[in-house]
Amino acid sequence: MAVGFLTSCQDDPIDGINGTSVLLNITDEPSGINCINGGLKIEVGKDLNDNTILDNNEVESTSYLCNGIDGTNGLDGTNGLDGTNVLMIVSDEPTGVNCTSGGLKIETGNDTNGNGVLDSDEIQDTAYLCDGVDGDLLLVVPVVEPAGANCTNGGMKLLVGIDTNLNGTLETSEVLYVSYLCDGESLESIFIAEISTGSEHSEAIDNNGGLWVWGENGSGQLGDGTTVDKSTPVQVGSDYAAISAGGSHSLALKTDGTLWASGYNSSGQLGDGTTGNKTTPVQVGSDCAVISAGGSHSLAIKTDGTLWAWGRNGFGELGDGTTVNKSTPVQIGSGYAVISAGGYHSLALKTDGTLWAWGYNNSGQLGDGTQVDKSTPVQIGSGYAAISAGSDHSLALKTDGTLWAWGRNGFGELGDGTTVNKSTPVQIGSGYAAISALGHSLALKTDGTLWAWGRNNSGQLGDQTTVDKSTPVQIGSGYAAISAGGGLGFSLAVKTDGTLWAWGYNNSGQLGDGTIEVKTTPVKINFK
Repeated sequence: MAVGFLTSCQDDPIDGINGTSVLLNITDEPSGINCINGGLKIEVGKDLNDNTILDNNEVESTSYLCNGIDGTNGLDGTNGLDGTNVLMIVSDEPTGVNCTSGGLKIETGNDTNGNGVLDSDEIQDTAYLCDGVDGDLLLVVPVVEPAGANCTNGGMKLLVGIDTNLNGTLETSEVLYVSYLCDGESLESIFIAEISTGSEHSEAIDNNGGLWVWGENGSGQLGDGTTVDKSTPVQVGSDYAAISAGGSHSLALKTDGTLWASGYNSSGQLGDGTTGNKTTPVQVGSDCAVISAGGSHSLAIKTDGTLWAWGRNGFGELGDGTTVNKSTPVQIGSGYAVISAGGYHSLALKTDGTLWAWGYNNSGQLGDGTQVDKSTPVQIGSGYAAISAGSDHSLALKTDGTLWAWGRNGFGELGDGTTVNKSTPVQIGSGYAAISALGHSLALKTDGTLWAWGRNNSGQLGDQTTVDKSTPVQIGSGYAAISAGGGLGFSLAVKTDGTLWAWGYNNSGQLGDGTIEVKTTPVKINFK
């Protein structure tokens, strides 16, 4: 935090009617014994020789308003701050309604736009220190204010008054004004860059490539070497570039293109040639560019555009023309750019924008106009830019920003105002930029607003209710990434400032807020 940056200082005399002029001198204090990180030095005294300068022998009170400590480097390589800069302007107040005999006007506020100037719309407090009849000494005493009701994140309490008994101490009875210069909310030193949600566990990658995990861990899906659930994020590795949380297993790509997997493996969904669970990540491939973990199967695209699949295959969700499980990756095709593994079906986009689907189709989630399972990819349409396969429904964005949905709709998860299943894509709206589907649906519009619809039994929509919604409802603004979780339903979202927010079902700590309590509105998740 930084508490006390000077934008103007006052060193002119303020004359009392019958007394000696009182001088207030505010100067920069360098880093040192008085202020570890520098700050302000505030000197007050009487101009005994009337030379309009506060000489050393005239100083009767000295106090220090010290800066906080700079934060860690931000993504742009510049130093961030743990809090917003507090600015103080001390200026002459002429004789008038505010001060009968004139005095000082002290304005304080937060430099929210970071321009180093206390603009008029940033002023939070204005106080007047008026001249007394006998020119009594003006005292300004800053003291540390702990975090609490007055300052959520702590800060400084500024006591100002007149030393009427001339003992050099500001007694309680002499205090005329109390102002709080509060620290800004600390910026996360960890900026969340990517998120992914499974059935009841969550994953995130920070701006430094660190991998964080939390939630259900009965099968070792968190990859921390244990099978103990975690209700707050724990870091399990570094140098990661992409993640995907499945039903009870996890996939992750490192920056070198190697693919790693952990967790439940009964159907070979880890891809390591076995069906045994793994509580720490095992390498299962290399040269990978895109990954997606489904309910019990896994998909990956290599850097050459080839598509690979492994794991459960009871409904043909691997796309290899069979319904036989595979414990190692098998190639499905080439020319692919985007993939999404759902509960028991799969979606993929080719580089030409064509949409392909295969696997389970009981609710029309493949979008081909039938309810017949497909064990090889079938083309659904063209002109698509993004896809998301849910438990039993599908979402897609076209290049023009229109949102399309199909499949199961029993809870309104398609967002078309009905609860009737659709076996072909129906348009829901326009102006969208990102989508995520599992048991419910989330979407971001191009303006950063967050919208949700579908099942809401656990508050997973984040609208403060547990009532299902069959059309999109706005939850908030300023968001950059979303991920819809499974189980009884939960959600994660990242704001544009890199902070992570979570809501919905929380039986295994999958929200990451240190509790196992349901949340029906977004709560901020802290990373330490």
